Amino acid sequence: MSIQHVWKGTIKLIYLINLVSGILFFSSKSLAQVELFFVARILSGLSAGITMAMVPMYLLELSPSNKSGVFGVIFTVGLNFGVVLSQFLGLENILGNESLWHYLFSLYGILVLLALPTLKFVPESPKYLYTVCNEHNKALSELSNLRGMPISDISWELENLLVSPERWTLKRVINEPYSRKAIIITCIVMLGQQLSGINAVIIYYYIKYISATKRRRNSVFYYSTSIFRNAGMSTADAQYGNLGAGIINFIVTILSTTFIENFGRKTLLIFSSAVCVFMLTALMISMQLSSIGTIPGISYFLIVFVIGYVLFYGFGLGPIPFFIGSELTDVGPRPIIMSAMSVANWSGNFLVGLTFPFVNLILKQYSFLPFIVFTIFLIIFTWKVVPETKPSLDQESTDSE
Repeated sequence: MSIQHVWKGTIKLIYLINLVSGILFFSSKSLAQVELFFVARILSGLSAGITMAMVPMYLLELSPSNKSGVFGVIFTVGLNFGVVLSQFLGLENILGNESLWHYLFSLYGILVLLALPTLKFVPESPKYLYTVCNEHNKALSELSNLRGMPISDISWELENLLVSPERWTLKRVINEPYSRKAIIITCIVMLGQQLSGINAVIIYYYIKYISATKRRRNSVFYYSTSIFRNAGMSTADAQYGNLGAGIINFIVTILSTTFIENFGRKTLLIFSSAVCVFMLTALMISMQLSSIGTIPGISYFLIVFVIGYVLFYGFGLGPIPFFIGSELTDVGPRPIIMSAMSVANWSGNFLVGLTFPFVNLILKQYSFLPFIVFTIFLIIFTWKVVPETKPSLDQESTDSE
């Protein structure tokens, strides 16, 4: 792959994998071949892993240093918009039913086709060209086009970077003290995000609601849908309530761009995690009281705590782990560290998915307790170890000149 197509080539690969997986999803029902569905899931997972490692890193390399937080959150904004869109299309009266599910699973293939013409407008990373590929003139040209300014006004952005002609490998990342610390922090923060309970909420719903209804078609709903049903809503209204929670998360993630730049990554991550601990604790206590049935209307408090959890998760614990690794390192080791972040993300996701059903059977209403403990550990780790990556006032004033 030529230097000028480093990033575009990766994007093309992602698009190709998504197109193939979309076709396989659609064909699995048409041809009645469940094997095609499994292959499509593997391919879509591969694409998601590459995307998660590449996009936050790419956005940060394109951004001015005083706007790195905003650019870092853009990835999570897009991710949450996709979740909301999926929740909307997954409503039972739209595509979330037995006869139309294959359209729901393969619809993103159309989005890929619509996005293909935009590839010609995708710039290469000037920082990557300058430091890794040693293409200084092309890097300056790309940066000039990206900023809309003459090269003489923006050349300092690249000249101040550390130029490392040596090839970075995982072994070198681990051996170098500063990059070793960066990869450890990145992976632990991402694992902390996954072990904070966000996916446990989804899985717990599956266990509880399926055991109560014995209806397979409802297994795609979130646990929050079950909470809304316990509060007296119909199944359809509960789905809309769940969609509303997703919309809140999307809006809060957009708003978090302002908070991240004003308060810093470390402060916001600690605050967001602390409030999530409170919400999980309150949710766990309310679930216990709801199971006893001694307090009328306790189910409505469950709704409040779920929405509160989603709200404050989106302020910091949701978006920050996706881009903090890019801010901790230079361009050279950044791809390896962000790849490790992606591995940590999916490993945590897999760990929760594998163990939580058993945790739920053992602890029942207290099944969120391990996630409260993990989140408290994340708060302590962030406070003691994680540095503040928000650009200093001197950097911001320099970038604005």
